[in-house]
Amino acid sequence: RRKIVSQQRRLIAIVEGILTELRPELAKKSALKRPAAMLYFGMINWTPIWMDPKGPLSPDAIADMAAAITLDGLMQAKIPA
Repeated sequence: RRKIVSQQRRLIAIVEGILTELRPELAKKSALKRPAAMLYFGMINWTPIWMDPKGPLSPDAIADMAAAITLDGLMQAKIPA
């Protein structure tokens, strides 16, 4: 369990770092970094529940869509004070 939690924290920190590079003001608002990262992970983690790999969109197309929603949304989001 300790090893898994450590890996999870590492991945969350990586995503938080990427998001902070894109929106530097997140560095000053650490309370917002975690929710931004977890919203992304929420999208990704639920994908296997509803996605049909044989459906109209390929896994690559879904991944591109998730990245676009996250990155475009982050760039346009109003960061609360």
